[in-house]
Amino acid sequence: MTQELRGNIKPVEFIPVEELGDGTKNGSAVDTYESDSQGFHFDSAYIRVGVGDATNVAGDKVQVKVEESDDETNWSVAPGGTEVDVTQETQTYFEIKRSKRYLRVVVTVSEEAGTGAVAVYATGLLTNWSVPMPIIS
Repeated sequence: MTQELRGNIKPVEFIPVEELGDGTKNGSAVDTYESDSQGFHFDSAYIRVGVGDATNVAGDKVQVKVEESDDETNWSVAPGGTEVDVTQETQTYFEIKRSKRYLRVVVTVSEEAGTGAVAVYATGLLTNWSVPMPIIS
């Protein structure tokens, strides 16, 4: 029996499109295990985070990182998920080779003026290939 590519990929949503004000938003925790069995687990993730300019003001700062956890309580930065600054109206990509069960995207908005909001979203593809996918820009 041949294996189809779609069986190796699972689309996920960490943060739906929303406007974020000053502060930190922890995206949804995504379980990278398809089941609790030892069988099929996703071993890497390709994550895209987009930042718009809802009512963004010059000087606003948006930082994004990817974290992982074994228990959805104790989180640490995932390999490949180091925090980066993202400018308005751009996207950033993360290629994660996970070592723990759960992944989440964390977005921190620091507003210069303390008013307004920044539009943000975070989606991803989980894969079960033995090596991470190449990043395509």
